[in-house]
Amino acid sequence: MNKALICFTKEPLEGKVKTRLAKSIGDTEATKIYKLMLNQILDLHVRDDIDKFVFTQTYSSDYKKYFKDIKIFIQIGDNIGEKMSNAFITLFTQGYEQVILVGADIPLLDEKIIHDAFDALKHHHATINKSEDGGYYLIGFSKEYFKQKSFEIDFSSAVFNRTLEALKPLHVKIGKELFDIDYIADLRRFNSLNLQTKLGLHVKKLLSSYPSISVIIPVYFEKENLPKTLQNLKANAKELNYEIIISDTPDVTTIDDIDTTSCFTCKALKAGRAYQLNEGAKMARGEILFFLHADTFLPKNWDEKIYNLYTQNKNLVGAFSLGINTDKLFIKFIEFLANVRVYFTNTPYGDQGQFFSSTLFHQIAGYNELPLMEDIAIIKKIHQKNIKVKILKSKIYTSDRRWKTEGILYTSLRNRVLSTLYYFGISAEKLKRYYKF
Repeated sequence: MNKALICFTKEPLEGKVKTRLAKSIGDTEATKIYKLMLNQILDLHVRDDIDKFVFTQTYSSDYKKYFKDIKIFIQIGDNIGEKMSNAFITLFTQGYEQVILVGADIPLLDEKIIHDAFDALKHHHATINKSEDGGYYLIGFSKEYFKQKSFEIDFSSAVFNRTLEALKPLHVKIGKELFDIDYIADLRRFNSLNLQTKLGLHVKKLLSSYPSISVIIPVYFEKENLPKTLQNLKANAKELNYEIIISDTPDVTTIDDIDTTSCFTCKALKAGRAYQLNEGAKMARGEILFFLHADTFLPKNWDEKIYNLYTQNKNLVGAFSLGINTDKLFIKFIEFLANVRVYFTNTPYGDQGQFFSSTLFHQIAGYNELPLMEDIAIIKKIHQKNIKVKILKSKIYTSDRRWKTEGILYTSLRNRVLSTLYYFGISAEKLKRYYKF
């Protein structure tokens, strides 16, 4: 036999695997998912002429039971590239002519993909299969064409493209592209396939236990306003099928000063609302992500209104109509003009409570991490996908504090001028100097 399959993995210890997924579903569940994917790959029935090996980090006796009769090697090297390269060299040294390496966290990897990869090596020097996050989940070589240089790249980003470039001038077969599971949106995508495997059934049960809507509230010195907003949110919800995530700044300006026992909390690694919004989204378990300002009141049955739209369109993007909590007639006129603008431009701002299906939000990589205008930038991305934003007739009422403190005319003109300049290409970084946070 001259063919070898490497399963490249590590021991499924809580807090050490699927750390990005764990931000939303917790370390225990993330580890269970990893274990199920590992078992699924180890149990694949490959052809008799293919020997299976596991290359792992140091491991315990409990971990060894996963491998049954599969021979185990310890990964050797100072980084991921060296460890993979040395795995190939180990098996080529033992006399194998064709070696393929796969990761352990690809839920749709099957025997056909592996067999196709080995078959490709009959007519190609190397084979590689891309993962949707820009990396790869499978790479293989015939012995005489093994290229160590392909593992000496920068593995921090664009791994597939960098590897493909490093493989030149080899004749390379590019195989089937698959997704891995790094975020809860990936679990939902996998669940939509309705697979009756152990992994598929576990994911279905897990997702059914989570709330439908995740309300994400960015805060910046909001200890006065936020408790009122939370009280209003809870009082006006029809069901309890939601969770609340309060996302603070790195300096922690609010969450230590209020009662957050009924909420999840997090803090962004960098200052700025876009960072806070995205950090909250990483924790969210809901099918729908609802981004709410901390000084905003919701209409009756707000959750039902949002979820009804979601049942009609799983690629949901929406917002409420704008209301401003004021007794000033001129500010009411500003509210009217804002809703007219949204009617014609289909571009609701963040103070209208933007909401997205979780899957779509992650597909477009969330909010652009800008100093301001992140709410406009994300709707631009939505429009580029030819998706129309649904605007609910019900109003969401935001505070008039900014108009009161900064002046009605100045605030209105500044907001319109800045948004118009951004629309015509002036960067958010340049516009930031004219906006008071």
